Amino acid sequence: MLQATEGCPTTALSQHAPVFTINYLIQSLFTSFLKLELRIVSFSALAVDDSANSKAIDKIWPVKRVTLQPRSELTVEQTGKASANADLFYLFELGAPLTLYRPIVNVPYASTRGSMKLTTLSAIEEATDFAAITQVYGGI
Repeated sequence: MLQATEGCPTTALSQHAPVFTINYLIQSLFTSFLKLELRIVSFSALAVDDSANSKAIDKIWPVKRVTLQPRSELTVEQTGKASANADLFYLFELGAPLTLYRPIVNVPYASTRGSMKLTTLSAIEEATDFAAITQVYGGI
């Protein structure tokens, strides 16, 4: 909800807000959503036959907790290397991996963003091809 600013009539038929304000609101909502809703994460690995330049998913991990932290505060154990980067990063605390009955193949190889989908556990269990996984909240 946008609040009327001082000097603006509350009966106005329009309102304005800087892009950074709306982006902050969206980021705050998304962060809250991510912390509450994200329960499973998967990572793709090179497929046995990588001639098609794709990856496969054969395991999923339960998400125990999600925190938002500056990259510089994450440990080498959490990230693989130290960084002085002050940008905020999501840190996912994971449980023990669960093996899928059927691996999901044809996960895009070239782009991390292209290989991400927000979906459900049942959609993951039903799919055998990455393109067939239905997205719950639209594309990323």
